[in-house]
Amino acid sequence: MVIFCRTSVVILGRGGALVCESTVLGFPDMADPNQGGNRRGAIAGLAVAVVLLAVGLWLARELSATSKMQDCLMSGRTNCNVIPAQ
Repeated sequence: MVIFCRTSVVILGRGGALVCESTVLGFPDMADPNQGGNRRGAIAGLAVAVVLLAVGLWLARELSATSKMQDCLMSGRTNCNVIPAQ
């Protein structure tokens, strides 16, 4: 029999004794002062995701522009240069 408390698990041990464990489903107790707030891995993962998103958006724009240029050239036109807006 397992009884879940606020921050610990009470397990019915041998002979009917209740044994209190300081973990809930294998996770350390969140109230533990030694529990580090190390989030370097999460921040690094977020940075990698942002970089991949930026590269993906840039690549999509470049491929779209190249596709439009190729469509223009394949249609036989000779004035396919992009005119920048002023």
